Amino acid sequence: MVAEYWTVFPERPVFERKIHALLMSAREQMVRRKALLPGKKKTAAE
Repeated sequence: MVAEYWTVFPERPVFERKIHALLMSAREQMVRRKALLPGKKKTAAE
C-alpha cells in the first residue's frame, strides 16, 4: 500500500469514516498475520 498524504483535512464526518476504515483494515491485517505465524500456540488468556 502506498502512503496517502492529506494536505487539507476533510470535514470531520468524512475524516472519522476514513480513520475508522483504516483502523479496521489494520486490525484485520494483524489478525491474518497472527493466524499465519507458525508454531504460535494459543493460551487460555487469548
